[in-house]
Amino acid sequence: MDSVFYHDIAATYDFDRGLKVRAGINNVFGSKPPIDTLASPIFYSRNADPRLTNFYLTLTKSF
Repeated sequence: MDSVFYHDIAATYDFDRGLKVRAGINNVFGSKPPIDTLASPIFYSRNADPRLTNFYLTLTKSF
């Protein structure tokens, strides 16, 4: 299996009164996962996400 590099980026900001916001991007450049012929029926490595790039936003409130 060939080597693949995935680049992720994330940022967190803490507001007053226990509010925290976290945002990020996984697999910024949309690198395709390697094909794994043993992972039938999807044939993608279990260590990668076949959806390629994905975004997330998390809000956390502490009391």
